[in-house]
Amino acid sequence: MELLVVVVIIGILAAIALPSFLAQITKSKQAEAKMTLNAWIKAQQLYRYEYGHFFPFFELGLGLPNDTKHFNYVGSGGAEEVSENFARLMAYSKDITLKRYAAGVERDMLVVPLPNGLQDYRIHDAPVLCESHTAGSGLAAAPLVNGDRDGQWPACPSDYTNILTSATSGP
Repeated sequence: MELLVVVVIIGILAAIALPSFLAQITKSKQAEAKMTLNAWIKAQQLYRYEYGHFFPFFELGLGLPNDTKHFNYVGSGGAEEVSENFARLMAYSKDITLKRYAAGVERDMLVVPLPNGLQDYRIHDAPVLCESHTAGSGLAAAPLVNGDRDGQWPACPSDYTNILTSATSGP
């Protein structure tokens, strides 16, 4: 009888802890995409400073895989668009329980607030890292980057949030 009580208590504790544990597993899987796309953004900015334009994923020499168990970045599902003044990378989520991610960076003339309350136009490499509001497999929507020197900070599509916390990621 006492063994049965112990087993029931362990079962209840496991039922309480399991959803939290599964949520942490999902967060760790999504961290892979965030880390890969953030490294891609940093590499794009550095290469643009060095060579004057952006580079495709494979030419950056990041040492990161383009295809993992949970996401594809370039090739079998993921998509990349690179030009002289902007680059964007849309990851393909292979798991319906994971959010979708996309990143972009553009060379643009942007409005920058100054400490005295005024505004100035300055050329920036402006990054954006977008996370979908809901989970689902498939290709992430493209971030809104164009490098047209239109004065607009890059942005995420309406059902995505910019999770980049850099001071250079826009207002």
